[in-house]
Amino acid sequence: MIAAKLIQADLTGSDLSNANLQDADLSPVDLSGANLTGAHLSGAYLMDANFSHELFGDMRWDKNTNWEDLERLETAKNLPAVLKKLLGQ
Repeated sequence: MIAAKLIQADLTGSDLSNANLQDADLSPVDLSGANLTGAHLSGAYLMDANFSHELFGDMRWDKNTNWEDLERLETAKNLPAVLKKLLGQ
């Protein structure tokens, strides 16, 4: 499988529900306002990814969003407090 390379993509407000983003390079993408419900993000590289913006709001996720083995999450910007707690950050 070839992982997606979405380097510097503006995914603001995108519907990525149920998307397979396993091992994707999401640095430094803008995910503010994006719908990540049910998305598979296992192993995604998130260096400097932006998760929220005052105009577009927080991205959305649910219990089915797969957050396993994320890389460089500690460098992400505007990670919602609830998600930080869920991911042990």
